[in-house]
Amino acid sequence: MAAECAEVGGHGIVGATLTVTEIPATSLTAAALEFTVAGTAVRASGCPPLARPFASELPGPDFAKLVMRGWVRTTQADWTTPEGGPVTLYRYAWSR
Repeated sequence: MAAECAEVGGHGIVGATLTVTEIPATSLTAAALEFTVAGTAVRASGCPPLARPFASELPGPDFAKLVMRGWVRTTQADWTTPEGGPVTLYRYAWSR
């Protein structure tokens, strides 16, 4: 998914979801698990491409609210602003 995001010029993926579906065995096939990942590629106007697109389970509007209020993601799990101070939100560590 990240590779597809980068191919279309996206900076990251918001609203990422993972669905796991069990496919029962039949007389001709073995049981299986099907994994589906979905999300929305996003891009900020005028910003250079990122080395690696980010992925977030946050819905697009929630993600945008945090960024527009000065929250910055520093790793897959941590966000920070110049003021510092970690905050846990949506299973991620956030700082402001």
